[in-house]
Amino acid sequence: MATNVLTDRGYRSRYDLFLGLNPYYQRGRFDGDTVTDVAVQIVEKATGKRGVVIVHGGDSTVHVLGAGKPLGNGGDDFSWLWVWRVEPRHARPDLTPVGRELLLLEKPESAGRMVWWDGTKYVWTQHGD
Repeated sequence: MATNVLTDRGYRSRYDLFLGLNPYYQRGRFDGDTVTDVAVQIVEKATGKRGVVIVHGGDSTVHVLGAGKPLGNGGDDFSWLWVWRVEPRHARPDLTPVGRELLLLEKPESAGRMVWWDGTKYVWTQHGD
């Protein structure tokens, strides 16, 4: 699904998949509907900056985080990202995310970052110390 959407919309001319971390993709229900969404690690071809692209399964909208596009304190290059996983929404009761799940992005031996859908865009929040 994600590869077809990215190819059909011209994203493949700007980004490559980043396969240097296993798993290179995650599945979750990030946007609040009942359809599974896909998050894939990417690299912007022009700059080599890493990031994540999330494709919403219900409407096939594409959201690029990093890879040349700034997101909160994570900046526009997620080359620090070496651990990631999907967490249930209740992992952060202090947040009011729309989706059922959140994406946790981490640099080893450092604080994690939660990425979550607020109903209109993805938001960055520090997780832990």
